[in-house]
Amino acid sequence: MSLKGTFSLVPGGASAGHVEARLILTNSGTSPCHMFGYVGMQLLDSSGAPLPTNVVRVPGTEQDVTVAPGASASALAQFSPDVSSNGDSPTPPCQPEATKTEVTPPDDTQFLVVPGPNSSVCGGGTIQIQPLEAYTGSGQ
Repeated sequence: MSLKGTFSLVPGGASAGHVEARLILTNSGTSPCHMFGYVGMQLLDSSGAPLPTNVVRVPGTEQDVTVAPGASASALAQFSPDVSSNGDSPTPPCQPEATKTEVTPPDDTQFLVVPGPNSSVCGGGTIQIQPLEAYTGSGQ
């Protein structure tokens, strides 16, 4: 798969100490790719070292997404950048800043490195992720 990725903060998506960001995967290849389900993730610091990461799949409808060249699929992610819990530093920041994320597409063994989320991810790196869906560019 030839994919490139970005994180995009969802305007108005923050609530009760949480942030919503859309992970967008764009097909940079010349043929369509097919994805179904959830991505895997590993948060990284600025030097590329792994940070604590706990990906929690939010129950949702998984769908077969065909991504044409130049088109995108996305998944909504939610995390807390500032509400500490078990395993976090008691003083801010709760975890080191995650400036990159290894993202593994569903049913794939190769990952791509995506810039972001450029934030501390509290709860021992807990990110709630929804299933991939076709991305229309709305950001919601």
